Amino acid sequence: MNRSLSHEHTPPSVTQSANSTELTIGGTIVFTFAISNPGTAPLARAVLRDMLPAELSFAENSVTVGGAAAPGVDPESGIPVGPVAPKASVSVLFAAIAVREPQNLIAVNLADLSFEFVAEDGLTVPGTAQSNPITLMINEEEE
Repeated sequence: MNRSLSHEHTPPSVTQSANSTELTIGGTIVFTFAISNPGTAPLARAVLRDMLPAELSFAENSVTVGGAAAPGVDPESGIPVGPVAPKASVSVLFAAIAVREPQNLIAVNLADLSFEFVAEDGLTVPGTAQSNPITLMINEEEE
């Protein structure tokens, strides 16, 4: 039987924001992801992945999930978000450092959430949701 996510479950939303949209080389940016589950079934095995643009480098040990530090976790490998209850949300934050100037001064960041939920008939159904893009301007520091 072929299952459609939209038929069985209202998909979660992944809303990305940043503390700044303009950076200089060496500057730090903090990304915040609000992961909301508007559905009636809990999300299980929720993992946020963010393949940062080449111009950014992840700041080690900067991840927090629901306000708790998550040392050793890396957004490119995946940040375990844990279960997300129905009608609830979880926030994920991490920092990155600007390491080089993009060719056109613009870098775009996106993330994906993978998850599972149990459908009404008891079957486990996988799903994914993509964040909104954040456009960053990265410049060399003025001399």
